[in-house]
Amino acid sequence: MTTQKERIMQVATKLFLENGYEHTSIQHIISESQVSKGGFYYHFASKEEVFNSIAANEFMPLVDAMADIVDDTTLTLKEKITRIIHKKNVYYLARFGTIKPIFSGERHLIMQFK
Repeated sequence: MTTQKERIMQVATKLFLENGYEHTSIQHIISESQVSKGGFYYHFASKEEVFNSIAANEFMPLVDAMADIVDDTTLTLKEKITRIIHKKNVYYLARFGTIKPIFSGERHLIMQFK
């Protein structure tokens, strides 16, 4: 059985992946997760707090996996970014079924190093 907090996080993850963080509102999360505004704010003070909770649960394994890439002194910055993006894409595809960036800034990084 899914708790209200888990449902909010699942819906927010889906919306962040579909629309991007910048284009997902708290109201959209509330509507899609079918919780009251009070129910949302009982668990989270802001959209940023929702994202931080998701990151702690979903993305920390990815961040840990990228640490070796970041620490590799034999790689150029372009090689590091390319490998990090590749690792992120493999993780997103396996975990969420998509490789769509969550943040618009990520799109900029991808285009800069193509």
